[in-house]
Amino acid sequence: MSTGQVNLRIGRTFMKRVFWMSFVTLAGVGGALPAPVDIYINSIALTAPPATLPTINATSFVNQSTFSVSPGLSGLPSGGFGGTIFGTSFLPYETYNTRYFTNEASGIMIGSPGFRFLTTKIAKNTKTRVPAD
Repeated sequence: MSTGQVNLRIGRTFMKRVFWMSFVTLAGVGGALPAPVDIYINSIALTAPPATLPTINATSFVNQSTFSVSPGLSGLPSGGFGGTIFGTSFLPYETYNTRYFTNEASGIMIGSPGFRFLTTKIAKNTKTRVPAD
């Protein structure tokens, strides 16, 4: 066996190991979110884009100002999930682990294409949705 063939074999073995180590690492971290906070309060105007699309992981969501989100225009999946075509989302914005939604009299909520008012839970790379309370 020539030196070139040995180097090629070593290179392929190394790349396979790197690929599988990366895959196992990413698969283990992909679906986990930290524990939800008790309450998320939006008290200042938020317009995304140009602001970063927020990832809200809270038991209660209270809106006291303008909350305007357009996942499709940000080029990011809605709330972190798929449903994209060429980087554009056509799914409503959603939060994680939220059971209670409150839009106070001073609050305005604008969503394009809309909002998904469900309790979305992520555990062990699986996602479930149940109606919010």
